[in-house]
Amino acid sequence: MENSYIPTLAFILLFNITTLSSSTDQLALLSVKNTITSDPRGLLTTNWSTHTPVCNWIGVTCSVKNHRVTALNISHFDLSGTIAPHIGNLTFLRSLDLSFNHFTGTIPSDLSNLRRLEELHAGANAFSGGIPRSLFNITSLQIFDMGYNILNGDILEEVGNNSQE
Repeated sequence: MENSYIPTLAFILLFNITTLSSSTDQLALLSVKNTITSDPRGLLTTNWSTHTPVCNWIGVTCSVKNHRVTALNISHFDLSGTIAPHIGNLTFLRSLDLSFNHFTGTIPSDLSNLRRLEELHAGANAFSGGIPRSLFNITSLQIFDMGYNILNGDILEEVGNNSQE
């Protein structure tokens, strides 16, 4: 009789873990939204709401299996503001496209928490300062586009050799 509760308990645990993970992604994205100072087309203002599942938000792609955010594409949204460090909590993110907006400030070093990141497009903004060296430790990163910003500093010679072995 006691064993009949095991499948139910397993479902409840799995549901709670999935819900907590989705909540982490939602909080990270809401933090990003909160640092946006201008959204003239209302794309995030009207679409990124706690009343809608994260996976249905404009610019967000989630995995079918675990409903975690795997891609964020907010390019060409005409957004202004900075990027919240909480973006580094999107730990299943594989592709991040922030290009062709009006983002300012520094590139958050928290992006280095995105160990699965394969593509980072942040060109055609107004990011300033240096590129955090920790970003170059993401071994899965294949595309790194930071062109047309106000960045300074050196790019390590080893960056071109960054490959998975």
